Order: sequence, then C-alpha cells, then structure tokens
Amino acid sequence: MNKVKILLIDDNVRFINNVCRYLNIVAPNYEVFTTGTGDDGLRILEKEKPDLVLCDLFMLDVDGDEVVEKAKVISPRTKRIIITAYTDEKTEERLKKIGIDDIIYKPIEDIETLVSRIKEVIG
Repeated sequence: MNKVKILLIDDNVRFINNVCRYLNIVAPNYEVFTTGTGDDGLRILEKEKPDLVLCDLFMLDVDGDEVVEKAKVISPRTKRIIITAYTDEKTEERLKKIGIDDIIYKPIEDIETLVSRIKEVIG
C-alpha cells in the first residue's frame, strides 16, 4: 500500500509536532513532511508532490494563500487545506476563490476532527 504524503506548513512548531505525533499513531500510512515557512513548503511540494498540503494562512515569510495558489501550478493534483484563526466571510470567500479544498479554523480543539477532515479531503 502506498503511503499518503502530507505536507504540513505552519510556523507554530508545537502545532506541527502535535499533529505529527498524532498522525503517526492513528494514520501510520501517512508520510508527513513539515516546515515552518512557505518558501520551504514550496520546495518540498515541488520535490515530493504530496497528496495534501495543510497550510497555515498567516506565516512570517509567505502567506498560505500564496502557497496554495503556487501549489495549484506546481502540483495540480495535490489537495489543499488552509488552517486559520480568521473566520470572517471575506477571508473565507477569497480562499474559496483561489481553489482550496477545505478551511480548518484554529484553535483546533480536537485533533481527531482534524484527522477526520484530512481523510475527507484526501478521499
């Protein structure tokens, strides 16, 4: 069975570590690549062509919406989920227009829900 490749991009190291630990336990068929910057994320995306990019909206170098737009060009088959604490309608509309597959809002209280949403998007 092929591993499902997931690229997790978030500048919150604690969040990345928690998600990776949990995914290793509940979804051993996932191969997770991580980075804290959008630029590194784009490099990993180009090299690995993951099945899913899970990306924070606001980061220090490149915002998630820019990463998602570039991801469509670099790896069109890659599914895209944005993670954000911003829940206003304008942001949501803008993200849907650029072609994301889902939005997950922070704080993520239940990591099981996060995994469930990942599985829904990946199919």
